[in-house]
Amino acid sequence: MPRVSDAHRQQMIDRITEATLDRARERGLHEISMADIIEASGLSAGAIYGYFSGKDELLRAVAHRAFEVRLTALAVASQERPVRPPADVLGELLSTLAAPRDTGLVVQVWALATVSEPMAQLAHEAYGRVRAAVADYLAAWFSAGADGPGLSDAAARRRAGVLTPAIVGLLQAWILRPVVAPDQDQDYEDATHAVLTAIAAAG
Repeated sequence: MPRVSDAHRQQMIDRITEATLDRARERGLHEISMADIIEASGLSAGAIYGYFSGKDELLRAVAHRAFEVRLTALAVASQERPVRPPADVLGELLSTLAAPRDTGLVVQVWALATVSEPMAQLAHEAYGRVRAAVADYLAAWFSAGADGPGLSDAAARRRAGVLTPAIVGLLQAWILRPVVAPDQDQDYEDATHAVLTAIAAAG
């Protein structure tokens, strides 16, 4: 049999994950089955199982896809010199989390994590990756920010460790905002900007 190219393989994975996202948005993660995903993708069962062993592995890939662009942006921002301030970098990150399609998926994963061990593991892994990316960015800002405090690498890492849980909590609140407070967008935006601006002055 001819070897499948990496580009074709990625196209197939993208097609399957997009179909999963569409069905999850329509029916919820807890309701969709592999049969639903097969139907939505237009592929055969054999084709899908050639890339994913089952629903749990597929949902992991979908969550990875939802976060990857954001995490990559944070990694790039951490390497910039001078490092841009939190109000810019983290503000941009929050703006990308405003898409209902992705935020709805995250909220569903959180809910299912309370009753499903695979979903709990998925949520834990995603949280760890986000927390590490935020910590790396904050440490870079505190040590190499254009108007930052210019801390030593060790001191910058300690300061980032103190503030990272608060920033991740801010991200979580922002994701929940469309669900619990859809009429308070401006209040959240103003408060978020104030917090991120204050962090820039922390040393």
